[in-house]
Formats: sequence, structure tokens, C-alpha cells
Amino acid sequence: MKFDSELMLKPMLIGGIVGGVLSAIPIISCLNCCCLLYAGSGAITAYLITQKTMSLEMEDYALAGAGSGAIAGLINGILGLVIGTAINASLMSMMGMPNDMASQQMAGGMAGGVIGIPIAIVLGAVFGAVGAIVYIKVKE
Repeated sequence: MKFDSELMLKPMLIGGIVGGVLSAIPIISCLNCCCLLYAGSGAITAYLITQKTMSLEMEDYALAGAGSGAIAGLINGILGLVIGTAINASLMSMMGMPNDMASQQMAGGMAGGVIGIPIAIVLGAVFGAVGAIVYIKVKE
């Protein structure tokens, strides 16, 4: 198992960006309840790699899927934090919440979002690898 950056890097970035952005969109993110979008990013990566070559081992596809899933998790974590903060701020102002209470709520939400980023990266890597393996197995 070796990382071929020429072959794997572009598909990993494409799969990770697609999976991460879709995971951060509020309605579509419901599909990520079972990490489906992270697995999808791994499957997209495996598909893009198979368009160039079929000579890789299963471990190489799993490595590329894990990379794209980790990228998706990072993007989802950052965008989710930004989008969630914006939505919470607008809802709190609409509800007429006092400023001190609103700032406490925002701080708690942001802390939870920051803690969630490494978790999203790990889950993305695991399910990205699973998605890539499933795609290759189904393709065979």
C-alpha cells in the first residue's frame, strides 16, 4: 500500500469537498445521520480513481476513501459551525433573548462545534474508507 499523490490527490479532494459541503447544508445533512455522506465521499473518490486505473489494491482505495472522508469531516465541521452559529444568532434575536443569555448560548454552541470537528474527521475517515471499499466490491 502506497500513496500515489498523482493518482489519488485530486479524487480525494473532489470527493471530500462534495461530501463536506453536502454534509454542512442543513436539510441535506440529515443523510449524514448514519455517516452516509462520508461514505459517499469515499465512493466518489473510488469512482474517480477507477476512471484512471484499475490496478490498485483494495487497501489503496480504502486509504483514498479515508482521506476524502477526513476532508469531508473537516469541511463539514467548519461549515457546520459557521452555519449553525449564524442560524442560532438569527433565531435568538428573533426570540428576543436577552444579550447575556444569548452570548452564553452562542459560546456553548461554538464550543460544541469546535469539539465536534475532530470527531467528524475521524468518523469521515472511517466511513470514507468503508464507502470506497463498498464501491469497489459492488463494481467487481
